Amino acid sequence: MLETVYRFLEKHVPEAIPLPFTRIYDLFARTRLMKDFYREVASEVASEIYSGKILDVGTGPGYLPIEIAKLAPNIEVIGIDLSNDMVRIARKNAEKAKLLEKVKFMVENANEMTFEDSLFDLVISTGSLHHWKRPIRIINEIYRVFKDEGNAWIFDLRSDIPK
Repeated sequence: MLETVYRFLEKHVPEAIPLPFTRIYDLFARTRLMKDFYREVASEVASEIYSGKILDVGTGPGYLPIEIAKLAPNIEVIGIDLSNDMVRIARKNAEKAKLLEKVKFMVENANEMTFEDSLFDLVISTGSLHHWKRPIRIINEIYRVFKDEGNAWIFDLRSDIPK
């Protein structure tokens, strides 16, 4: 029964934020509340990791990778999102911040990432977990792509994930 529900959701409900809601989300992400949140998370990241690779799953408009790149010059940050428009917005935001060489944004499905195993020192996700139709599948993919000594930090308001 549960498998049938998952198949229905995957077929009929988008996991990515569709247009025009991508533009609305970008406006929300620019609010003082969200900018402060991204700066705080970026500061935590920069205090823990000095060099290496970080993956931001569900990057949206890319503000977190941009903030990390400002604080940690030896970190390569890759942001992925299912939405073409979100990735387009993230690239424009990185260009505006003059950080296009330090951060990369890609359209990528977190359910089946194309990255090799054990590539990232940290995988981070802020505010996308509630969009994931199959969170366990994505968490398994996150586990696969971070290094043995790596970590995953997932920030979200979703409370129904099994422990």
